[in-house]
Amino acid sequence: MEKIGCRLGVMVVVTCVSACVTAEESHGTYATKLADGTTVELVGLRCCSALVPKDLKTDEWQWWRPDGTSLPQPPDTRTTKTSQSDSFLFAIHIRGPSDCSCMAVGPWDKDTNPEKARRKGPTFSEQDDLRLFSLRSAPGQTMVSVRLGIATGDWTVVQEWPFWKSASPDSAIFGSEAEVVLRCPEQDRADVVAEVTHGFSEEATRLVLCDTEGRQHLSTVWLGGQGGGLTRHVHRFANLSTADLKRIEFDKRPYDYWIKFRNVSLRPGQQTQPEVGVEEVHAGLVGNPLPRFNVARIDAAVANAQGKQVLVCFWDVGQRPSRNCMQRLAKELAALESKGVVVIPVHLSSPGDPPPGEWLEKNHIPLLTETLDDGRAEARQIWGARVLPWLVLTDDNHVVTAEGITVDELNPRLD
Repeated sequence: MEKIGCRLGVMVVVTCVSACVTAEESHGTYATKLADGTTVELVGLRCCSALVPKDLKTDEWQWWRPDGTSLPQPPDTRTTKTSQSDSFLFAIHIRGPSDCSCMAVGPWDKDTNPEKARRKGPTFSEQDDLRLFSLRSAPGQTMVSVRLGIATGDWTVVQEWPFWKSASPDSAIFGSEAEVVLRCPEQDRADVVAEVTHGFSEEATRLVLCDTEGRQHLSTVWLGGQGGGLTRHVHRFANLSTADLKRIEFDKRPYDYWIKFRNVSLRPGQQTQPEVGVEEVHAGLVGNPLPRFNVARIDAAVANAQGKQVLVCFWDVGQRPSRNCMQRLAKELAALESKGVVVIPVHLSSPGDPPPGEWLEKNHIPLLTETLDDGRAEARQIWGARVLPWLVLTDDNHVVTAEGITVDELNPRLD
């Protein structure tokens, strides 16, 4: 249990501290400092929905702090809105490395790429890293918790392609061994625009264009579509010509930290007591006993495999790579059983998602699967499941020998 406890990571709850006190009111600063020195602060929020909630009794462009108190100076002066109802715009201030990736997750949706503010308020300078993201809430909800993924580590190259001057969407095919589909970059006036569809929705990603002089170019990016475990991003590279391109690179990195802002007020004037918690995601189950699931059926399946190796597969029926993995495991099942390996699929679902039983039956998958309802965050913290599918292999004493491996890597490890 001690080893398992170490694996759970660090969860620090930071109560709001008084940032300033005036004769009229006092308010807190809702920030946390990460282990690498990066400081992340939730500055404030405003209504971003074209249909303002009836009980929002304030100016429609008014910003307020997470505790509901008024924010006199807006962090961002734009007055854009979204057609989605019950949508709110949040502002975060990041102090630390400029190369920092974020993902915001709310109760109803997520924002995979918070954009940098283009029209900052008077309290922020040009050098300040101020980012904006929008999230929806349930109709009538007046308080919310928001999770923010932060990635500051090194980038890993997933795929790279050469580029030639005559390449066009009609003539160029960019193949990939990974879950990456690239549409040929095109010239759009003075900029280069590229689209990439990938299966790394739980990790930070970027597209890099390298020119003939060896310089790297980064883009502004927005979400172009999402579904079935795939994400499409549209990248715009300012003041660049396709004639100068030599190489294209697609990179990824995990979110090392998850910050949770609890009890954020969705109504100005409605005072709450927000808290800030940070959990650091540690890698390294290898050499430790397989953590308990605290789900009777799953823990019983592990216990019944006494004296045998266990292969746990975290998957999601709504994600194409996960379905492919389950089909591959079904074909390898007899061979794995002959080597003394018990396969335990664990399905990660969100509340309201349909169970995977129908798909398993339709595709003749002879694998019993258990479900962890809304278990993605827990699976990430305890078992390190940064992406799906995620395979964890143990020895016959149920001590982890490998994690994050592919089906292709299974037989070499078992042999």
